[in-house]
Amino acid sequence: MIVWDTKTGTNVHSFHGHLGATLSVDWSPDDKHLVSGGPVDATARVWDVRADVETMPAEGTAHEDMWIRWNLDGSRILYSLENGWQMITPEGEEKQYLDLPNLNNVHLSLSPDARLAAIQHSSTGAEYQLTFVDANSGEERFTDVALNDVWRQLAWCPDSKWLAVADMENQVEVWNTRTWEKHVVSDLQGKSRSVSFSPDGSQLAIGLADGRVVLSNVGDWKHTGVLRGHQNVGVISWSQDGSKLAAGGYLGDPNVWDVVSGSEICTLPGHAGVVSSITWHPDGSRIATGSGDGTVRVWDATTGDELLVFSEGGRHGVEVAWSPDGMAIASRSSRGVSIRDASPGYSALKGHEFALD
Repeated sequence: MIVWDTKTGTNVHSFHGHLGATLSVDWSPDDKHLVSGGPVDATARVWDVRADVETMPAEGTAHEDMWIRWNLDGSRILYSLENGWQMITPEGEEKQYLDLPNLNNVHLSLSPDARLAAIQHSSTGAEYQLTFVDANSGEERFTDVALNDVWRQLAWCPDSKWLAVADMENQVEVWNTRTWEKHVVSDLQGKSRSVSFSPDGSQLAIGLADGRVVLSNVGDWKHTGVLRGHQNVGVISWSQDGSKLAAGGYLGDPNVWDVVSGSEICTLPGHAGVVSSITWHPDGSRIATGSGDGTVRVWDATTGDELLVFSEGGRHGVEVAWSPDGMAIASRSSRGVSIRDASPGYSALKGHEFALD
């Protein structure tokens, strides 16, 4: 595992210990430690960044989609196992273990306030279940068994009160994590594929297989608008002020809309594959997209003009993210990680590329 200085591209830390690939990494809340998950050697490892040393290996039965996160105060680490999940202290002491026998799929999602973990899991030939676990005590809080047999996209509301689930059918399930009451957002007239809450938590955007994005009020779940775009909306991204929304997916070009008026601002033509990632520049002026065609493209968010394109290659989709100050773009593909200069006045993206070999 390697840590880089994003401004200079310098390798500032290298950590060795996993016997195979490292597929999940998370910083501790105080930025002094890293935790990493390795599915090959089935371990979670904690590293002291200041001393360049490993402080704790924790054994388990990890899997290829291993997920690992710190809780909010840094006192606990949660990570998924092949047949469940485990909670440990940074010193390696086991605090909680949830065994979910005969499972063939486990996915975890931590709430923004790091208070709850939502776990999707299933057993062979059975329906999927959604289990909520207290991320500090490890106590199981609630389980819903009325799910269908496919993995679904989840979205947390910014205040962590609501969790929305795209159920791949003609509705979306929304859980109130304070009362455990489930609300069903129906009358979509199409199969839900993706969900995303607005930055202020007042609206839920639901992406459908027929290309529409339905907007619903949070709380009463009444539909307030419909944005019409291409087919199979798999990814939705709100601008930071919540006034605009961009969506992409499996077919056609990404669309950008004005949320208030419902009018389309522009389309973003150019990708030759599935759009796997969309992210807004912090000031809302530009959009970066990543695709299964191996490219990252930067667009003018008002005109839809393509400003830059660069190839990342790789066998799968490319994930992209702006730095908080909007001065750099990070992208990740199966080939590695790139951090590129995106400061004002740039004409080409220059930066650093880091292989993950």
